[in-house]
Amino acid sequence: MKTRIIFAAVGIPVLLLILLAAPSWATLAMCAALAAVASYELMHAVGDEEWELLPAMPVLAAAMTGTPRGFASLALLRDASAALALAPLVGAFMSDTGAYFMGRAMGRHKLCPHVSPNKTVEGCVGGFIGSVAGMIIYHLIVKATVTLDLGWALIIVLGLVGSLFGQIGDLSFSVIKREYGIKDYGTIFPGHGGVLDRFDSVLFVSPAYYLIITAVMA
Repeated sequence: MKTRIIFAAVGIPVLLLILLAAPSWATLAMCAALAAVASYELMHAVGDEEWELLPAMPVLAAAMTGTPRGFASLALLRDASAALALAPLVGAFMSDTGAYFMGRAMGRHKLCPHVSPNKTVEGCVGGFIGSVAGMIIYHLIVKATVTLDLGWALIIVLGLVGSLFGQIGDLSFSVIKREYGIKDYGTIFPGHGGVLDRFDSVLFVSPAYYLIITAVMA
């Protein structure tokens, strides 16, 4: 836990610096690097012999082909606005946080015991609450600082969608973990595992947010 906290204390400011202060090409470079590492983690986890079976394994195939595009969506949002690039991170990470704490405090009913034994229905609900709350706070901050007003209806929708897709992403990569008997995809982030362990939910949330936001703002 101490390692997780220390790394988060260092990693989060660096991530914010890249997204908010650095030129947009820095976000593109970061996303390309994350996609490359994530692809390697996935290939290493399943082994070379599985690639010929990809068409018959929908979850794995979707993860493999979708990994570079989840990250591409984050870069595209950054091209539009630095503030918009934060949205999928807030939605996904706040969902994870809400699910974790409500699951620990109130979790009684298993959500998908065969996929992820520790996840509960109560934690799932906490994820939706956390994501919506996070997006509300995000909206208030960006509205006050960069005068970006997405509107309350869109913010609530993004909060709900963020938790829904974030939890689907988490469970999808958990299926692969369980299938191949691994605990973590990697060790690149001390205390947090690999890129796919930390960004599994973001990979699903980013393209969903990109499609919704561009459709509304078109």
